[in-house]
Amino acid sequence: MGKIGLKEKMSYAIGDVGCNFIYVPVTSFLMIYYTDTVGLGVAAVGMLMLIARLLDGITDLTMGLIIDKTNTKWGKTRPWILWSAPFMGLGLVLLFNVPEALDSTGKLIYAYITYIFLVSIIYTISNLSYCTLLARISNDTQERSVLSAIRFFCVILFTIVISMVTNPLVEKFGWPKLSVIYGILACVLLCITFFFTKERNKGGDDQAFNFKKGMCAIKNNKYFFLIALMFILVYADLGLSSGATLYYTTYVLKDANLIGVLTLTLFAPMILVFLILPKVLNKFGKWKVMLMGFLIKLIGVIMMAIDPTCFNLIILGNVVKGIGMAPIMVGIFAIVADVVDYGEWKTGIRADGLINSCVSFGMKLGGGLGTAILGWILGCGGYDSTANIQNAAVISAINMSYIYLGIIFSIIGIIVMCFLNMDKFSDQMSKELQEKAI
Repeated sequence: MGKIGLKEKMSYAIGDVGCNFIYVPVTSFLMIYYTDTVGLGVAAVGMLMLIARLLDGITDLTMGLIIDKTNTKWGKTRPWILWSAPFMGLGLVLLFNVPEALDSTGKLIYAYITYIFLVSIIYTISNLSYCTLLARISNDTQERSVLSAIRFFCVILFTIVISMVTNPLVEKFGWPKLSVIYGILACVLLCITFFFTKERNKGGDDQAFNFKKGMCAIKNNKYFFLIALMFILVYADLGLSSGATLYYTTYVLKDANLIGVLTLTLFAPMILVFLILPKVLNKFGKWKVMLMGFLIKLIGVIMMAIDPTCFNLIILGNVVKGIGMAPIMVGIFAIVADVVDYGEWKTGIRADGLINSCVSFGMKLGGGLGTAILGWILGCGGYDSTANIQNAAVISAINMSYIYLGIIFSIIGIIVMCFLNMDKFSDQMSKELQEKAI
């Protein structure tokens, strides 16, 4: 299929930056917007986000089937990236513009409608299509690893910037105006991905996709269930810690603007690791590097747990944690494309959209579960959005959410990785699939 040029690699990567103009505000700022600005209860917000994520099981599966049945001159996935782009921006604007005139019940109903519209429907269409695109751009596992590395290099750099500037921008413009700016940028970047990428891997395009056969292929693909579980774990951990960061800086460190510093110290090391990661992955393989990443991340979180009030120790632990997260985030998406290939290799049925839909559901279920856990823990601690100083139980709940539960998620991740070694047959699988395509 040939090498992919830098222009196309960057065009693919910035599509995820576009998605993250939606994802970062939703995961890092929406909950505290709902609780501290709109006045909704933390437990109610947590339940809202979990229910919406459960609905994703229906929308993800439906969209996965649609992708597998789509055949256009633009391919299977790119058209949906284009068509959903303007609605991504619109959804974000609606989300952060809860009418002040509504009573508490009306505000909660509005939150349910707009959150489900954006996250469960529009974001599903856009991001599932984007994630499926990786397997369609190339069937070369090394090329996919490089694409994933560049993608996350751009995303992490963006996340550092947006985490540092969002609070000051909110203070200056407010969420209603800022959501318009972020929404427009998301739309533009996703359109660039559509126009400047190409679907080369045409496996399965010559035959009508059969849902029953596709589900049978998934059922007989043991690695599918493992990678879906891995996404739930990783994104539950991310959703919990990301949602708790602003609470942690506001009430434990006493300075909300330190969220930018914590984000910088977590993600800057990831950028440095991304620079060398393609060569490391090529030499040692995804499985060994990801397993090492989980071990390093665990060490970092344990360092933070020693004293949650020691800012210098938190910074150092964040740096170590970031080093460990880099290979995890790159490897997990590259493995999904391998899981698709594995299914085709073993069953002869290629189910790009269906497999990615179920994995996407695991990712969003994990994020929603993490946010729901945060709401439940804060609710049990007695969090009061009107209080400038929280009681000791709330501070313990925040520390539990931001730090301690990360230890548990890391240990479970290591256990799952022990059963997720696909590198042992990747060369043979890739060779046979390429011969079949020829």
